Amino acid sequence: MAVNKDYVPNVRFCLKCGDLLNNRESLVVEYWEGDRTVYVCWCHKCGWKGETSDIVKFAATELDEE
Repeated sequence: MAVNKDYVPNVRFCLKCGDLLNNRESLVVEYWEGDRTVYVCWCHKCGWKGETSDIVKFAATELDEE
């Protein structure tokens, strides 16, 4: 299997403790579901594991100015 040493995933920090995920002990795996990019992460420092994805579309309500 070829390794791309220049590749840097969009997820760089643990979503729980903020530790860097781009070290040899932690894990970030990227995969795709249609047009959505999903990252499966595991942090060696705090043990958090989870899944996050890029935001493709965002819709929000307009805040009232009162």
